[in-house]
Amino acid sequence: MSVHLLPVLSVQGRTLDLVHFDQNVAAFSVAVCTFTARTETEWYVVVGTAKDMTLLPRTCSGGALVLFKLNPEGSKLEHVHTVSRLYNVPVCVMMIRHRCSCSRNSTAA
Repeated sequence: MSVHLLPVLSVQGRTLDLVHFDQNVAAFSVAVCTFTARTETEWYVVVGTAKDMTLLPRTCSGGALVLFKLNPEGSKLEHVHTVSRLYNVPVCVMMIRHRCSCSRNSTAA
């Protein structure tokens, strides 16, 4: 499943912010992280995306990790950085010991 926009929701379910991805770019994974080089109160959202993805046969023109900073109120995302040199879809993004880890799908399913 993929999405072309990323909402920031309140506890009550209201949409506080909405991030739109470029045409033919879809999000496949997301993680909320903190990093040791920053303070513990700074939260980041890492989104794994793919461009020009087709499911059968499974192909894409490239993957990327997009880093957003979450504001202190938790209501807005600010784009910080994009790593776009992935050759496959980042299907899993997670934080392990204050570091971001990414898993790419390297087999056709």
